[in-house]
Amino acid sequence: MTRGGRRPRRARRSLPLFALGLTLLAGCEIASTPTSGSPVVTARSSGADTRTAVAPGAGPRQLVRSPGPSSFSFAPSGALAGQRVTVYVQAPEDCANATILVVMPGQNRNAQDYRADWQPMVAGRNVLVLVPEFAETDFPGPDEYNLGNVLRSDGKANPSDSWTYRIVEQLFDAVVADVGGHQAGYRIFGHSAGAQFVHRLLMLIPENRVTTAVVANAGWYTMPDDNVDFPYGLRGVPTDERDLRTTFAKDMVVLLGAEDTDPDSSSMRQDEPALAQGPYRLARGLTFYRSAADAAVQHGFQLRWRLVTVPGVAHDHTEMGRAAAAYLIGP
Repeated sequence: MTRGGRRPRRARRSLPLFALGLTLLAGCEIASTPTSGSPVVTARSSGADTRTAVAPGAGPRQLVRSPGPSSFSFAPSGALAGQRVTVYVQAPEDCANATILVVMPGQNRNAQDYRADWQPMVAGRNVLVLVPEFAETDFPGPDEYNLGNVLRSDGKANPSDSWTYRIVEQLFDAVVADVGGHQAGYRIFGHSAGAQFVHRLLMLIPENRVTTAVVANAGWYTMPDDNVDFPYGLRGVPTDERDLRTTFAKDMVVLLGAEDTDPDSSSMRQDEPALAQGPYRLARGLTFYRSAADAAVQHGFQLRWRLVTVPGVAHDHTEMGRAAAAYLIGP
């Protein structure tokens, strides 16, 4: 195990020189060697994989190919170096001025399916969709995805700069630089395990640039309660009342499928602390919102969160995405 409690990972092989020559022959642009501390990216579009390590903003556009679908491989920097996230993109014509929407998939990490959900909803809109795929190979199990690598294997907190949630913030910076944009923030949607990721990002990274968030059908939650151990509460992680004030002031929608009421769902955590939140996802979402409302009153904070129930929908990421679109990109 490494110092942060992660498994050691194999070093990645550098690109052979002859492959660079083939890339040039294919008409692709090669950027300069990345500067120290810069995230590394590999762009892929229209079946061509440049397989080049580049620094965002180092030259012509390297990440986002517009318009339409594409993908690229993103490797974060700093304490998160050594991992890779494939990012599936749906881009408009004018990426520099587009609304940036990050979509976090559920436990299957099926990013391409989630991109397919949003493609018809953003058609004709100036919205740049980024769907990161946190593959099991680099982010094994819920500990490194839903729970953000917050805890070490001994149950103590990792340094916050190694938390997985920070990858989304680095990705946002890289994409803005790549498209030559001036976006100050991004919107974010998460369903199921992705909703777990999103609400914890907002609660544990108070300096995040999220402007609007929708968390849909999470299986269970981290309650805004410092009397309960993380991950079911905030005890044991570096947070305080100031952070809760910032989190509660965010525009966040807790979106719940009215029919997401299966108490025996195989993908839903069934231990005692999770069951204390309710027998099924709908009940647990209601508990989470009420807990936040109570905490806001207790501390005298404003709560900008909204609770929305979607009639006739169970645990369906496509239908919940359609319901979320009204809050993230408009009717």
